[in-house]
Amino acid sequence: MKKLLILFTLFLGLGTAEAQESKPTKEETVEYINNKFDKLVYRSSNSVAADQIDYLNTKFDGCNFIVKMSFKRVIGKNEYCVETNDSFEIPIDKMEKVEIIESGLRLMSHRNAKLVKQIRVGTSKDSNGTSEKIDENEILSAGYLPMYQSDADELVKAFNHLRKLCGAPEPISFD
Repeated sequence: MKKLLILFTLFLGLGTAEAQESKPTKEETVEYINNKFDKLVYRSSNSVAADQIDYLNTKFDGCNFIVKMSFKRVIGKNEYCVETNDSFEIPIDKMEKVEIIESGLRLMSHRNAKLVKQIRVGTSKDSNGTSEKIDENEILSAGYLPMYQSDADELVKAFNHLRKLCGAPEPISFD
């Protein structure tokens, strides 16, 4: 009886250890990413320009990450202003690399294939009040999402985990 109790205890212990080491599911990872973007705002300025980015909406359609943001750049003392609404559709299962660059995340496609859809709609205005409409629709090889370093550190891990769950190719390495 004592041996049976010991075996039962060991069995429970192994099951608990295995459960604690399990990684988040795809659904948990998607929820984590969406929650991070819900609170994400980015502001940047220097002596020449000031940028403001508000993430308006993020969602996943399978392994496609769709993000919408508003972007505003003011150059000088309102000498030139650009305001756009941008939308990216990024196929996570086709992204080879997620990395932190400058002030944000870059999600790069496998072999630089043009797979990231970007739509940009807005206006630009100069200090004379001259306005120009912006309406761009591009297919890119990478998606760039501006954000603070602390947010990028957390999200790069989540996106790389999601890449694996979606069956994305492993980055090429010569180590």
